[in-house]
Amino acid sequence: MSIGIFGGAFNPPHIEHINMMQKALDEGLDTIVCVPSKNPPHKNTCTTSFAQRMDMLNIALLGKRNIIIDNIEDIDNEIHYTYQTLPKLIKKYGDVVFIMGGDSLIDFHTWKNPEEIIKMCPIWVFKRGDRNEEFQAAKKFWEDKGAKIKVLDYEPKDISSSLIRYDIALGYDVPVDEKVKRYIYENALYSDYEPYIRKLSRMINEHRFYHSLGVAKYALYLNDKHHLGLDNNKVLLAGLLHDCAKQIEKDPTYDKGDTPKDSIGTPVEHQFLGAVVAQREFDIKDEEILSAIRCHTTGKPNMTIFEKLIYSADLLDEGRKEDFIIPLRKEMDKGFEHGFLTIVKQQYDYLRKEKGDNIYPLTIECAKYYLNI
Repeated sequence: MSIGIFGGAFNPPHIEHINMMQKALDEGLDTIVCVPSKNPPHKNTCTTSFAQRMDMLNIALLGKRNIIIDNIEDIDNEIHYTYQTLPKLIKKYGDVVFIMGGDSLIDFHTWKNPEEIIKMCPIWVFKRGDRNEEFQAAKKFWEDKGAKIKVLDYEPKDISSSLIRYDIALGYDVPVDEKVKRYIYENALYSDYEPYIRKLSRMINEHRFYHSLGVAKYALYLNDKHHLGLDNNKVLLAGLLHDCAKQIEKDPTYDKGDTPKDSIGTPVEHQFLGAVVAQREFDIKDEEILSAIRCHTTGKPNMTIFEKLIYSADLLDEGRKEDFIIPLRKEMDKGFEHGFLTIVKQQYDYLRKEKGDNIYPLTIECAKYYLNI
């Protein structure tokens, strides 16, 4: 009997997990052994317990033929690396193949003792078309070291469990089984940000609220797509709260703290006041988040990647329908720095056309720094 080992955090299990297992069966395997990792070394499982992930996996796989779940890692709370777990599975099931996604092959060099894994069994891997050069380079590298790699004729959709968790937190629909979705909502999984979201919804109007959700979602997408390596928890909060002062700026009785005097009453006031409000009303103390809020409209010279991300996502939010946005999204998809510079130029050219010389000084400083004007 031919058996494939398919591991993962499954936090949560999504439709492409199921599709990948089914495609591996279609390639001639008799059985898929699904192995949820209890304490994955590369991933943060948030507040979701192993038992909850097992529940979701059991629901997702209910009625799926020739797929079984092995909770072999549920013996303690230690980190269990693949090179340690795989021999136990081979002893239990006999000869196996190890199944992984294209991203995992690209990142295989970061795993613990990958050289030992390739000696244990063949590797079946799914395509990764949008990173094909990296994928092919990784395949050749490990084949040169003796790995037996089979590329399966299926390219999974680019679905990330981590982005699904944040989409759930933000209230978006997600590509998971409906029964799994029900379990998630009934057990309030991935609801860490609900207090922020609930409070923000009362502070700004509906249009601005949904824009804020969209900016958080798009910033998370860009962080994932371009492998920026930024803390997704901070990214979500900065995107969510970037416009938190939009209504408060109209309140003449509100103490505006250190908001620059020359910004008060202008379209950029809310970015400076937003940092004050985020700190005062939402107890945000992280300067990386506050700084990104503080320059998300104007930009500034020498911005950090985090600041560039929130500045860019504010314009590219998928809720925005202006004709010029779609080409900007395409430019951003080509590369993060390229997309950011394109946005700086577009925004500066637009403001020059609309306002002439009446542009906030920090916006001009940003354009001078990045565009050499």
